[in-house]
Amino acid sequence: TVKNAKCFRVSGCGPWSAPLIENPKYKGKWYAPLIDNPDYIGEWKAKQIENPYWFEDKKPLDSLAPISGIAIEIWTMTGGIRFDNIIITESEVEAVEFAHKTWKLKTVAEKN
Repeated sequence: TVKNAKCFRVSGCGPWSAPLIENPKYKGKWYAPLIDNPDYIGEWKAKQIENPYWFEDKKPLDSLAPISGIAIEIWTMTGGIRFDNIIITESEVEAVEFAHKTWKLKTVAEKN
């Protein structure tokens, strides 16, 4: 915004804005004209061809080996970031119990 010179003499006149001039040739917002395309055959779709090697694995996790460890890599430009007490589980109850035994106790102790 441009500072209004009159505002230095009179209080409360607000920011200056250029006056709008009527344009008799203005026909509204411009949109590209729609031109008929006789070769248009609809929205493009990928060809669906038969894949003899495709199969659906109903239980994909059954073929995995047991997980005995994980790795976490954190790249940061900020110091003081910590993490601990990591749990991997399918049980929400077990995760909540673990959080109450570890995270909650530590958070309360850090606030005091």
